[in-house]
Amino acid sequence: MNLFLARGLYEFEGFGFKFGMYAGHIIENEFKTSVFGLIKRMGEEGQQTTALLQYFYAGAQAYEDFKKTGKKLTLEEVSEFIEIIGEEKAVEIFNESLQLPKNSVAPKEETGQK
Repeated sequence: MNLFLARGLYEFEGFGFKFGMYAGHIIENEFKTSVFGLIKRMGEEGQQTTALLQYFYAGAQAYEDFKKTGKKLTLEEVSEFIEIIGEEKAVEIFNESLQLPKNSVAPKEETGQK
């Protein structure tokens, strides 16, 4: 798996997500793991939701920093963003940000799932 996130900008009314190297930096700084480590945690029992939320948090905070809003997001706010766009769009964004086909799921051997 690519250790960097693909560049991607996703804008919605009032919020957005920006993936790329800076989002990877946020993951490392905020959650003390790499992009790959966070993806791997998505396959661990009891870690899936948290890891996925942290992943989208990095993209959302990178978007705020890119737009220079000065806003520091919370995980709760990002959770609301995901609920607004819906599961289907969230999966599409997730897959594109990792350069996976639109309708695929994360590769099991890389997330540790069986």
